[in-house]
Amino acid sequence: MLQPVSISKSTKIMCFTQILVTDILSVYSFPDFYHGEPTKMAVDAKSEILIERPRDAVAKVMFDPKFDKLWITGLTHSFPQSPGLLAQGAKFERVGSFLGRHYSAIYLVTRNSENEFIEIAADEPFQMKIRYELGETESGTLTKIRIQSIGENLYQVPPAVLNRSVQDWISGDLERLKKRVEQDGE
Repeated sequence: MLQPVSISKSTKIMCFTQILVTDILSVYSFPDFYHGEPTKMAVDAKSEILIERPRDAVAKVMFDPKFDKLWITGLTHSFPQSPGLLAQGAKFERVGSFLGRHYSAIYLVTRNSENEFIEIAADEPFQMKIRYELGETESGTLTKIRIQSIGENLYQVPPAVLNRSVQDWISGDLERLKKRVEQDGE
């Protein structure tokens, strides 16, 4: 005969929490046929950082795709299709991964102003517009990145998680860019 077992309140809470987390994760990790269509969403993430170097020194690294691997998270390769800083009409290829998804895509510079900003159209890791912007300040260069999806994107993660992931991604990239540019200036 089975004997009743006494379970503490903290053990009950821990078991409930584990079941809840497992249920939540299963909704976002199982294929579509388990839980319907993926979430549709738009991405709009931006970040900025002050780099204590002149604007042309920041542009030399940020606007030249041969340096992309040094500061952009998840890139395994970057292939410029022309030498020098990016300008309107320039194309380059990036190969990498984002949120566990491998991509290889040709990026196109749609607008630019020398040493001030560039706008890039990309199809991977999702369809987006990227803007790199440099502004002079008394103590260096205010460096900004903004990534906006074009239309809605299909992902197996909640919209807030995707936006936060992109935000963290570009914030980390700017930190690496700052470190790289400021070290090169010493």
